[in-house]
Amino acid sequence: MDGRGTEPKPAEGIAWLRKAADGGSVIGQRMLGWALYHGLGVSKDRVEAIDWWRKSAAAGDVPSLHHLGRGLLETGVSGAGREAVGDLEAAAKAGYTEAAMLLADMYDRGYWGVAKDPRQARAWYEVAAGQGNTEAKGWLRFQGLSGGKP
Repeated sequence: MDGRGTEPKPAEGIAWLRKAADGGSVIGQRMLGWALYHGLGVSKDRVEAIDWWRKSAAAGDVPSLHHLGRGLLETGVSGAGREAVGDLEAAAKAGYTEAAMLLADMYDRGYWGVAKDPRQARAWYEVAAGQGNTEAKGWLRFQGLSGGKP
């Protein structure tokens, strides 16, 4: 969409993304959702973005699970809290570290409708640390929970 090496043509890029998304490309759906959510080359439309992420997540796209969960929480879609946490948990369990870190932080500080729960926070920091996240490893060491492991 940025025209790498040429004059940027965002509208043309969005048209191609939309064509890919409409044709069933999960990557196209995820990328179109991202563009819509952030207003990149197109008017910001978070409702449509969430719809595209639901489609790509249902097709097994793990990053879309994370984007969907976070998007639902950030936009405050009524009654979507449990769905959002479930999407983030599925993404984290599938190896998407950003989802594990977001869950850990949510439980550590208690926000977006999630009650503060130090045990849950620790569990998600351990998941993220197990996936190689250095921030999670640092948090566990700081808390004295890593058993001396870096």
